Amino acid sequence: MKTFLEKFENCSRYLNWSEKDRFFHLSNALEGTAGQVLWDAANCCSVEALIQLLRSRFGNQNQNERFRAELKSRRRKPGESLQGLDQITLATQIVSCHLVQTKRAPQYLSDSLQTVARSSSRPGLRSTNAAVYVKPRCRTKFGERGFSHAGPTAWNSLPHHLHQISDNGLFKRGLKTEIFRRAYIASC
Repeated sequence: MKTFLEKFENCSRYLNWSEKDRFFHLSNALEGTAGQVLWDAANCCSVEALIQLLRSRFGNQNQNERFRAELKSRRRKPGESLQGLDQITLATQIVSCHLVQTKRAPQYLSDSLQTVARSSSRPGLRSTNAAVYVKPRCRTKFGERGFSHAGPTAWNSLPHHLHQISDNGLFKRGLKTEIFRRAYIASC
């Protein structure tokens, strides 16, 4: 989205398009689902209004609900173990848990995870000092594949020294090393 709009602005400046030309060319360039925005843009008569409509539909503005729904609906395939889970998705789940741990995550992510220290059902345990998450009980395998269960499972399986890293770049480097180490051990 951002790249498309930047290219459009560059082309518009280079060719010295008038406001009318800019509106025509932008409207003509929209295809597929982006083209459907034109149905809502019947009242829209300026390029700025059309760009704002595109940003609200396809940009990151007002997308928390969509991201929350995608996060909840993400499931592992039936019979797929955590080790068999796609490594990019596994890394994404773990990095999301790290963002919650370092208090840099969006609210919907923070709401879906609970640390052992905050859990009222586990007071006084040694693990309350560790940076681990509670895995909610699931009655079905389907529930175990959701982020609220699979994320804490993946996070809790990491070595504890990774839990203590607060810098995001250092954490990702350590996570990459750990994933490669696990893949190497599994291949031997």
